[in-house]
Amino acid sequence: MSSHIKYTTTLLLLCSILANAQTKKETSKQTATRLAAAINAHDTKAITALLAPDHTFIDPLSGTVKGSTQVANAWQNCFTEYPGYRMAVTQLFANGDTVAAFGTIGQAATLQIPASWKIVVHQGKVTLWQVYADARLQSLSKYAAAAAGPRVTGLGGIFFKSKDPKTLKAWYQQHLHLNIDQYGTNFEWREGADPSKYGATQWSAFKETTTYFAPSTKDYMINYRVAQLDQLINQFRKDSVSIVDTMETYSYGKFIHIMDPEGNKIELWEPVQEEYEKAIIGRTK
Repeated sequence: MSSHIKYTTTLLLLCSILANAQTKKETSKQTATRLAAAINAHDTKAITALLAPDHTFIDPLSGTVKGSTQVANAWQNCFTEYPGYRMAVTQLFANGDTVAAFGTIGQAATLQIPASWKIVVHQGKVTLWQVYADARLQSLSKYAAAAAGPRVTGLGGIFFKSKDPKTLKAWYQQHLHLNIDQYGTNFEWREGADPSKYGATQWSAFKETTTYFAPSTKDYMINYRVAQLDQLINQFRKDSVSIVDTMETYSYGKFIHIMDPEGNKIELWEPVQEEYEKAIIGRTK
């Protein structure tokens, strides 16, 4: 009788362990499924609730976004640009805290790209969401830049005074083989987080008598590419930063000028990427 009780107790304990393991698998799968549903609903609040504070998102272009707030904000920016963004999970497998999902992503029914996901869940929160898919969709890390708030994103141009800009540009063309036009030249590059995105840094020589750098007395001015220029200007006003003029808007972007504490004039530019690329590519053909 005693041995039968021990056997029964052992069997019940084993069943309990297996049941707990199965429940753990189901919980991980359910959490992953809920996050996929929140993404499809474009529900940033629900997405945030399912992410661990140290959540990490890894996209197919090797871009990485860390932190639940940063990732949720990046998703919101993604939904703004791709209002039809959807993911369809057709198969889901779990091994403890790790879930493997397979399906498609795209713009509703118009673009379906095969994809798979590695999802790690810990204590009911998703700590890792890693996407394996064709890079035809923009990387989510692209949207993290916007989510980070107003800031400098790169070097837009270097401008300097010259006694004889035409002769100086010809010298650079002859001896350093720069591709010179009436404006100067562009050093082309691709963004590290999103190699599909094109950009260039402008190099330009101005006449010594130019007033473009005023009120600075320096012989040079640097242009910085920025994100969210409107918000940046509001912050300047709060921080009593010296603003030289008012923001001007063109087809290829927004501009404003400020002064740093040492009297250097700074040009800030929020580009309209598509129009800028048209202008630059047209000039460099």
